[in-house]
Amino acid sequence: MQLRLTKNIQEAVHAALAGEDFPLKYKEEAEQVASISLEKPSGISLDLLKLIAQYLDRSSVEQDRTWFHELIRGTEVYVEPKEPPPKNPEFEAYMEQLRAQQREKEYAKMVSSVVTSEDDKYMYSLRPNELKEIKGHVTTILNIAFSMVAVYVAVYMAAKTMTQDVGTVHS
Repeated sequence: MQLRLTKNIQEAVHAALAGEDFPLKYKEEAEQVASISLEKPSGISLDLLKLIAQYLDRSSVEQDRTWFHELIRGTEVYVEPKEPPPKNPEFEAYMEQLRAQQREKEYAKMVSSVVTSEDDKYMYSLRPNELKEIKGHVTTILNIAFSMVAVYVAVYMAAKTMTQDVGTVHS
């Protein structure tokens, strides 16, 4: 397990390395920890930290004693950040192809209402907006005519059920 390196811990590592009888087993790791920049998060092993606390406890006088709980104040468990998985070039190429197709669809949708040729621009010498408006008017007229026929048939059928006389002249 590792703990996040703090300035307090790094100063304790420097103080422990200054002593002559620091164990060689942990000396290399301690030197690495002492030289690490604190700007980027990094860790220190719990075993090394315990050793440093014990070493400082033995080598210091009573007033300058560094307790383990003081040494780890402000730190937390260090979890090394995971490296992002390597990207598959085939998958990236496929994704780029899909993005290009999507951009083409969006572009085609955006320019679909725009007419490009001069012949298509004024069909029947009308602008496209005017043609849509005329289509709307014709539809409205047909709806009114259909409604009138439907009302006539409905009135005729209602009159037929009320009386037998449908209004024809008998000679």
